[in-house]
Amino acid sequence: MTEKALSIFFLLFSCTYLFLARELAFGTAAAPKTGFLPTLAGITAVILGMVITIRQLLQKQLAAIVINWRKLSFVIIGLLCYLILLKITGYIAATLFFMFYLFKVADTPGWILPGALAAVIAVGFYYVFTGLLDIQLP
Repeated sequence: MTEKALSIFFLLFSCTYLFLARELAFGTAAAPKTGFLPTLAGITAVILGMVITIRQLLQKQLAAIVINWRKLSFVIIGLLCYLILLKITGYIAATLFFMFYLFKVADTPGWILPGALAAVIAVGFYYVFTGLLDIQLP
């Protein structure tokens, strides 16, 4: 029941967001204005909200989902350590360690695959933000 209520809330929130985003100037794809990205994000959120709501309404009630509180606490501790490491070591090193840590908390087998994935994610996102978007990272 909670999932159904949350999906309906998400749909209503998305509709409200889209309604408010439409008040901004949209522009064109060649010359976007301030409302271009918020409107596209609102449309995407409404579509996702409708899909999730329909799936939840058609879905039969499943057994209670067991939350692994131990893993959740490890993720929260990892996030706090990531914030500390980010200031000390910089973006690439902190993200590399954090992603590797998350892969190991999620029980990803081996050491090479999680290490390689963590390196690709850290360097890839660094390139996207600094190289393509020209955004300075710590």
